[in-house]
Amino acid sequence: MTEEVIQLVDASDSPSVIQTSWFRDYLSRLSRSSNSSKVALAVGSRAVLKYINKGLSDSQGEPVTGLVVGAVQSGKTASMVAVSCLALDEGFNIVVIVSGTRTSLWRQTLNRALRVS
Repeated sequence: MTEEVIQLVDASDSPSVIQTSWFRDYLSRLSRSSNSSKVALAVGSRAVLKYINKGLSDSQGEPVTGLVVGAVQSGKTASMVAVSCLALDEGFNIVVIVSGTRTSLWRQTLNRALRVS
């Protein structure tokens, strides 16, 4: 995602960026994040969900899967939770997050995801 794209979308000017209940609530809980970080998260998460929806329409009933990879502290969990919130807002009934190879890491992800609910 380029800086140019992020600057074009400002949450205060674009109600479509923050319009849903799960997602809106999640963003409101990110009190330590800057507005530009929240906008970047919104733009990126919507792009991922668009990709998932395309995969669903092309899959003919087959499962659609994805993988999140990134450096330590790069926002992977925030992105997964944001995409999950958007999916729930769009009518998905179930979200499955498989996370980590260490108990401490998957507990951390679970706790972060549960704070949204």
